[in-house]
Amino acid sequence: MRIGYARVSTSDQNLHLQHDALQAAGCERLFSDTVSGARVDRPGLTAALNACREGDTLVVWKLDRLGRLLPHLVEIVQDLYAHGVGFTSVQEQMDTCGYDAARPTTTWTRASRAPPRIGISRER
Repeated sequence: MRIGYARVSTSDQNLHLQHDALQAAGCERLFSDTVSGARVDRPGLTAALNACREGDTLVVWKLDRLGRLLPHLVEIVQDLYAHGVGFTSVQEQMDTCGYDAARPTTTWTRASRAPPRIGISRER
């Protein structure tokens, strides 16, 4: 099953674009938060992660929707991998279910060349 997670930082922003993209990516269940990505306590993310089972894939529209700091992103994706759950980011075309599935850290090795703070743009 493909499980989608969407996040916006403020109630002035809306989730429609992300939800549409996640549904187009084949997500059967969607979870969301309206909270800063820097916060660790995100109930929608917790629910999405808890809903993932072995063989599922967690899908986000953009990496910065999952987290703002690379070490946090790596931690989440490695935890998913350890539980047999794949990860896909639609905009960055990152997918741990394909070629790099046996080595999810190679995906992050490429990402580690990026600035440590991801996604400084604001989506409305």
